Amino acid sequence: MKSLSLPATMATPIYISLGGNLGRRERFLLGAIASLKMRLGEFVQMSALYETPPWGFDSDLPFLNAVAQFNTTLAPEEVLEILLKTEREFGRKRKQSSTYTSRTLDLDILFYGKQIIDSPLLQLPHPRIEQRAFVLVPLAEIAPELHHPEKNKSIQELLTLCTDTSEIKAWTSPTAT
Repeated sequence: MKSLSLPATMATPIYISLGGNLGRRERFLLGAIASLKMRLGEFVQMSALYETPPWGFDSDLPFLNAVAQFNTTLAPEEVLEILLKTEREFGRKRKQSSTYTSRTLDLDILFYGKQIIDSPLLQLPHPRIEQRAFVLVPLAEIAPELHHPEKNKSIQELLTLCTDTSEIKAWTSPTAT
């Protein structure tokens, strides 16, 4: 693939959602963060981990979710390619179906600066953010004033207006001392 990287002086803040409900959830999320720190650019911050019910499908297996912020000089398509590669490295097998299923790791670009992209490959900001408490809660933790360029509201405002009543619980690692 031809490099689409931006000049180093033009680093863009990006927000990535992380989630998974199969296997060693905490280890997969933290391992993905470690991998992304080496690939995406400057790591800025990460939310706490949250345990959440599946969204959009039925499963007895709860998810762990988080949001991380990076500054990157990579183009959005390059970031997407890295996320998909990282998912595969952690055992994710994407299906061609459009239905949601359980998975070891799910990585999504939520925001790439203030860009709005609507292509067959990528939609930014990520669609349906305002409907998903499992995204809004960790995102509001690290970036409550972040402005959604299409909804014309801050993340905190979107969280206040969100009708998703799913129980979002702070995760305490069973290995924490």
